[in-house]
Amino acid sequence: STGSWDPIQEYLIEWWPTDNSGIKTSVSTSGSANSATINVSGSSSGYSFRIRGRNGQGWAPWSDTYNSPLTNVATAPRNVSVAFISTSQARVSFTAPSSLGSGTLIKYDVHRSLRPDFGVFTYSYGTSSPITMSNLSPGQTLYIRMRAHTSEGYGYFSNTITAVVPSGPSVKVGTA
Repeated sequence: STGSWDPIQEYLIEWWPTDNSGIKTSVSTSGSANSATINVSGSSSGYSFRIRGRNGQGWAPWSDTYNSPLTNVATAPRNVSVAFISTSQARVSFTAPSSLGSGTLIKYDVHRSLRPDFGVFTYSYGTSSPITMSNLSPGQTLYIRMRAHTSEGYGYFSNTITAVVPSGPSVKVGTA
Protein backbone atom coordinates (compact mmCIF):
# COMPACT_ATOMS: atom_id res chain seq x y z
CA SER A 1 0.00 0.00 0.00
CA THR A 2 1.25 3.50 -0.70
CA GLY A 3 0.68 6.47 1.59
CA SER A 4 -0.77 9.78 0.62
CA TRP A 5 0.17 13.23 1.80
CA ASP A 6 -2.53 15.05 3.77
CA PRO A 7 -1.85 18.81 4.09
CA ILE A 8 -1.74 20.56 7.47
CA GLN A 9 -5.03 22.30 8.16
CA GLU A 10 -4.10 24.01 11.42
CA TYR A 11 -1.15 24.59 13.78
CA LEU A 12 -1.51 24.96 17.55
CA ILE A 13 1.23 26.90 19.36
CA GLU A 14 1.45 26.72 23.14
CA TRP A 15 3.69 28.87 25.37
CA TRP A 16 4.28 29.48 29.09
CA PRO A 17 6.84 31.22 31.33
CA THR A 18 9.98 29.08 31.50
CA ASP A 19 9.98 29.34 35.29
CA ASN A 20 6.35 28.05 35.35
CA SER A 21 5.21 31.26 37.05
CA GLY A 22 2.13 31.57 34.83
CA ILE A 23 -0.42 29.61 32.86
CA LYS A 24 -0.05 27.94 29.49
CA THR A 25 -1.54 29.93 26.63
CA SER A 26 -2.21 28.79 23.09
CA VAL A 27 -3.14 30.15 19.69
CA SER A 28 -4.05 28.37 16.50
CA THR A 29 -3.14 29.41 12.96
CA SER A 30 -4.18 28.23 9.55
CA GLY A 31 -2.28 25.40 7.92
CA SER A 32 -0.89 27.77 5.31
CA ALA A 33 0.80 29.98 7.95
CA ASN A 34 4.55 29.72 8.31
CA SER A 35 4.86 32.10 11.29
CA ALA A 36 2.80 33.59 14.10
CA THR A 37 3.30 36.67 16.26
CA ILE A 38 2.84 36.09 19.97
CA ASN A 39 2.84 38.98 22.44
CA VAL A 40 4.31 37.99 25.80
CA SER A 41 5.13 39.95 28.93
CA GLY A 42 5.39 39.40 32.64
CA SER A 43 7.96 36.60 32.87
CA SER A 44 11.53 37.46 33.69
CA SER A 45 12.78 33.98 32.86
CA GLY A 46 11.76 33.83 29.20
CA TYR A 47 9.21 31.55 27.60
CA SER A 48 8.90 27.95 26.53
CA PHE A 49 7.16 27.11 23.25
CA ARG A 50 5.94 24.01 21.46
CA ILE A 51 3.83 23.40 18.38
CA ARG A 52 1.81 20.68 16.71
CA GLY A 53 -0.17 20.38 13.50
CA ARG A 54 -3.49 18.88 12.51
CA ASN A 55 -4.44 17.35 9.21
CA GLY A 56 -7.32 15.14 8.10
CA GLN A 57 -5.87 12.28 10.17
CA GLY A 58 -5.90 14.25 13.46
CA TRP A 59 -3.37 16.03 15.65
CA ALA A 60 0.34 15.24 15.47
CA PRO A 61 2.31 14.91 18.73
CA TRP A 62 3.75 18.06 20.30
CA SER A 63 7.15 19.18 19.06
CA ASP A 64 10.14 19.35 21.38
CA THR A 65 9.97 22.35 23.72
CA TYR A 66 11.98 25.41 22.70
CA ASN A 67 13.11 27.77 25.49
CA SER A 68 13.57 31.39 24.51
CA PRO A 69 15.21 33.85 26.91
CA LEU A 70 13.94 37.41 26.89
CA THR A 71 16.33 39.79 25.18
CA ASN A 72 14.66 43.18 25.33
CA VAL A 73 14.07 43.35 29.10
CA ALA A 74 16.24 44.72 31.88
CA THR A 75 19.12 42.72 33.27
CA ALA A 76 19.07 41.97 37.01
CA PRO A 77 19.84 44.65 39.59
CA ARG A 78 23.31 44.13 41.08
CA ASN A 79 24.96 44.33 44.50
CA VAL A 80 21.69 43.91 46.40
CA SER A 81 22.07 44.35 50.16
CA VAL A 82 19.82 45.00 53.13
CA ALA A 83 20.34 47.24 56.19
CA PHE A 84 17.88 47.17 59.07
CA ILE A 85 16.91 50.59 60.40
CA SER A 86 14.65 49.12 63.10
CA THR A 87 13.07 45.79 64.05
CA SER A 88 10.23 46.58 61.65
CA GLN A 89 11.95 48.37 58.75
CA ALA A 90 14.87 47.79 56.41
CA ARG A 91 16.41 49.48 53.41
CA VAL A 92 17.34 47.48 50.32
CA SER A 93 20.23 49.05 48.43
CA PHE A 94 21.33 48.05 44.94
CA THR A 95 23.16 49.04 41.81
CA ALA A 96 20.93 49.60 38.79
CA PRO A 97 20.87 46.90 36.09
CA SER A 98 23.62 47.15 33.50
CA SER A 99 20.88 47.43 30.86
CA LEU A 100 17.19 48.32 30.84
CA GLY A 101 16.84 46.49 27.54
CA SER A 102 14.74 48.45 25.08
CA GLY A 103 12.44 49.87 27.77
CA THR A 104 12.33 52.85 30.09
CA LEU A 105 12.24 52.42 33.86
CA ILE A 106 8.86 52.45 35.58
CA LYS A 107 9.97 51.19 39.02
CA TYR A 108 11.97 48.57 40.88
CA ASP A 109 10.10 45.80 42.74
CA VAL A 110 11.59 44.25 45.88
CA HIS A 111 10.06 40.87 46.75
CA ARG A 112 10.40 39.52 50.27
CA SER A 113 9.20 36.17 51.49
CA LEU A 114 9.45 33.85 54.46
CA ARG A 115 9.86 31.03 51.95
CA PRO A 116 12.88 30.52 49.69
CA ASP A 117 10.58 29.54 46.79
CA PHE A 118 8.70 32.88 47.04
CA GLY A 119 5.40 30.94 46.99
CA VAL A 120 3.95 33.79 49.07
CA PHE A 121 5.60 37.18 49.04
CA THR A 122 5.13 40.85 49.80
CA TYR A 123 6.64 43.56 47.68
CA SER A 124 7.84 47.12 48.04
CA TYR A 125 8.78 49.39 45.18
CA GLY A 126 10.60 52.56 44.30
CA THR A 127 12.43 54.27 41.47
CA SER A 128 15.92 54.38 42.99
CA SER A 129 18.14 52.87 45.67
CA PRO A 130 17.47 52.38 48.54
CA ILE A 131 13.92 51.05 48.81
CA THR A 132 12.35 50.75 52.27
CA MET A 133 10.56 47.62 53.42
CA SER A 134 8.12 47.99 56.33
CA ASN A 135 6.00 45.78 58.59
CA LEU A 136 8.81 43.37 59.41
CA SER A 137 8.80 41.22 62.55
CA PRO A 138 11.82 40.59 64.78
CA GLY A 139 13.47 37.22 64.23
CA GLN A 140 11.97 36.61 60.77
CA THR A 141 14.24 35.07 58.16
CA LEU A 142 13.60 36.96 54.94
CA TYR A 143 14.36 35.93 51.38
CA ILE A 144 14.78 39.03 49.23
CA ARG A 145 15.09 39.48 45.48
CA MET A 146 14.31 42.35 43.13
CA ARG A 147 13.84 43.28 39.49
CA ALA A 148 13.26 46.28 37.29
CA HIS A 149 9.86 46.97 35.77
CA THR A 150 10.19 48.79 32.45
CA SER A 151 7.93 49.72 29.57
CA GLU A 152 8.93 46.34 28.04
CA GLY A 153 7.79 44.35 31.09
CA TYR A 154 9.57 42.86 34.09
CA GLY A 155 13.30 42.28 33.93
CA TYR A 156 15.41 39.47 35.32
CA PHE A 157 15.48 38.88 39.09
CA SER A 158 18.57 39.61 41.12
CA ASN A 159 20.19 36.87 43.15
CA THR A 160 18.21 36.04 46.28
CA ILE A 161 19.72 37.25 49.53
CA THR A 162 18.78 36.04 53.00
CA ALA A 163 18.56 38.28 56.06
CA VAL A 164 17.26 37.88 59.61
CA VAL A 165 15.31 40.77 61.12
CA PRO A 166 17.10 41.77 64.34
CA SER A 167 15.37 40.99 67.62
CA GLY A 168 17.23 43.63 69.61
CA PRO A 169 16.44 47.29 70.14
CA SER A 170 15.85 49.38 67.06
CA VAL A 171 18.63 51.53 65.67
CA LYS A 172 17.82 55.08 64.68
CA VAL A 173 19.64 56.37 61.63
CA GLY A 174 20.18 60.12 61.20
CA THR A 175 20.06 63.04 63.59
CA ALA A 176 17.43 63.81 66.21
